[in-house]
Amino acid sequence: MSRLSYGKAADQARRAEARVEEVLADRRFGAAFVIAATAWVFALRYASAAAHMSAGPDYGHYLIAANWYSLIDRSGEGPFDPPVVPLALLALSVPLGRLGALQAAGPLAAALLVPCAFYLFSRFVPRWAALLGATTFALWQQFTEFITFGGVTNLVGIALSLVLFRAFFDTMEGPRPGIRPSPSDLRCALLLFAVLSTHHLTAFITGATLLAWTAACLLLDQQARRAVAWAAARVFGIAAVLGAVYVPYLLSLLGGEVESGFGRPNDPAQSLSVAFFVFRDTTWVWQTFLILAVAALFRIRRGATILPMASALLFTPPLLIFTVLSTHPVRGMFFETAALVGVALLWSARDSEWLRPLRRPPGIEGAARALFLAFALVSTATLSIETPARQEDALSQFHQFFTPGTLEAMDFVAHNTLPTSVIAIDRGIAPDFNDMWKGAATGWWLEGWANRRAIYEASVQLLPFSSKWGDARDANRLFAGENILENGQLRVADNFPRDDAALPRILTGYLQDYHEFVGFSSPRLLSVASGLNHTLQESAQPDLATLVAPSTGSLGGSYLGPGFRGYRSVDFDAVNNVVALSMEFAFEPGAPWDTLEVSMTLPPWVEADFATLGGGRVALVVPERFGYAGESGHLAFSLENLSTPALAPSYLSVGEGGVGLRFTVESSTARMIAAVTVERLAAPAPEALPLAFRAAGDILAEQGVTHLYVGTDSAANLQRFDRQAPRFARLFSNAAAVVFEVRPV
Repeated sequence: MSRLSYGKAADQARRAEARVEEVLADRRFGAAFVIAATAWVFALRYASAAAHMSAGPDYGHYLIAANWYSLIDRSGEGPFDPPVVPLALLALSVPLGRLGALQAAGPLAAALLVPCAFYLFSRFVPRWAALLGATTFALWQQFTEFITFGGVTNLVGIALSLVLFRAFFDTMEGPRPGIRPSPSDLRCALLLFAVLSTHHLTAFITGATLLAWTAACLLLDQQARRAVAWAAARVFGIAAVLGAVYVPYLLSLLGGEVESGFGRPNDPAQSLSVAFFVFRDTTWVWQTFLILAVAALFRIRRGATILPMASALLFTPPLLIFTVLSTHPVRGMFFETAALVGVALLWSARDSEWLRPLRRPPGIEGAARALFLAFALVSTATLSIETPARQEDALSQFHQFFTPGTLEAMDFVAHNTLPTSVIAIDRGIAPDFNDMWKGAATGWWLEGWANRRAIYEASVQLLPFSSKWGDARDANRLFAGENILENGQLRVADNFPRDDAALPRILTGYLQDYHEFVGFSSPRLLSVASGLNHTLQESAQPDLATLVAPSTGSLGGSYLGPGFRGYRSVDFDAVNNVVALSMEFAFEPGAPWDTLEVSMTLPPWVEADFATLGGGRVALVVPERFGYAGESGHLAFSLENLSTPALAPSYLSVGEGGVGLRFTVESSTARMIAAVTVERLAAPAPEALPLAFRAAGDILAEQGVTHLYVGTDSAANLQRFDRQAPRFARLFSNAAAVVFEVRPV
């Protein structure tokens, strides 16, 4: 192409861009395009959300908070969330109903990002670029988790933060000294208060970003230091006065945050893994934005007022993650995307006052902008295509707790229990996100939907209020087994003599409580020749003996069955972290039993190496991976008159994973000791405490539990409670859950 024709093409492109900008500058047309982009994001998100008659776990929070602000809450949880989102949901529920409002809330919050991001970006770049950038940002696939699991408060808070950032930029571009606030100061303070009224963590990250921004202004513009300091003081001072109303709420959150690790730095390797985790989808898009943003940052003029803003937005979230945000590393990174997109958009600016010109041959600036336009269009189109599929995947993962019949079961609780009832909630594990999250999700929903107080299984660090941690720990104990021995590092749960689905289970210290490591279940005797089998639970005698000392504990009982007597004990050496299951048998002459089978339960996160089973040893490992800290131990057998163990089909409750172990009986007496030694605990290792004993009956009485809500995915506990009629009486059952009434013993 000749220089003349190239110049003509460049001139045509310039005129076309000017025409587009002219159209977008017209308020009517500009608003129509922004509304169209907003509607597009909402439609993409809402199409899949409305197709599923469910909503994510955190939406139970919003129901609880809505009840609290309506002055009808009976859960005792507290407000859970500041008022903006719960009050908005109350308004939406009038035309859409409670479930409809929840289904629409996530897509609406994601769509709100478009006009707010456009408002921020258009202050610095052409409107066409701001519109493309805002749409791409709102379609970021990780926002899907805020819609499908829960995070509407985060999304709305981020949207408000974008508006605040533009207002703060205007304030910092022309700061003035003095105590009297300007209209710009008041706007910033009210917006910061609005963010705090939406989500506390978002307000923390936003406030930290503004402080970093202020510090950069003080560092880079020495002549305006006094005015900058006064402007920031006025904004933060007014916001602090307004935000004082939330001090009791924030203090109620602080205890749990500190105990969870707030204020302590993350391991650098873990912090880096967070970045890879949150940008794992369409990575090439965000890698390109990162390259463009870093390159644009170096092009910003040293004295440009946009430099402190760009630096603060880009570097504050990673800095927080490396220093104090160990409790919320993933959510801290959700702010980084707006910074990457916003700073990268500077490449679209023509003759920008913010940037140094490129010292390259004529036309290179236009070519760079054309390439950026092409990249922005491709990115928006790619995310528009891939976002629905990503949302469907997230729905299938995060809505596992919301099985068909869930609302029917919760409606039964709402209509057939007293307002003062206390419901204990049990659900199956969910290893693909967080071991106990289905219990917490169901608990939040039942408290919000049925408006009843509940104690529910949970990984306690998932709970915002530390005041609820004790309830969750009690629920975890209650549904782990009838009798509990624990020392802070290991928990031993045993159901003898009521049931054999936990005989025993060993749990390791994890996230301020415990998660399952390995267990034994359903021992039985067989006659290979005749095909007879006898589950030992049928012969368990009600003679449980309990011994608890500061560092050792044991639970023992006997069997009396056809042609045999037996004794079993569980011994816990809390000093050496060893738990041993011992089973002894004496067989009468002519008894048919020639084989002993015991099943091992193994949660999905534990890897067992059975290559050395013939030598009487099995290595047990929880690998290091995102969401799980490495743990290790081993199972060793000591046998008398029994063959070395061999693998056999397991005899477990539906939904449980594990293997069967088979031993051949070689004499009229036999003894098996299976000892589990835990060699390495999750880091940081939990503190060892004096050995303590808790019984399920005591927990029920202390918590005042009147009903049990047991998900059908917890088949072992359904069996356990059904075997204890009439202590636990079924009142309701469907495909989702069984509701038991707890009756006095």
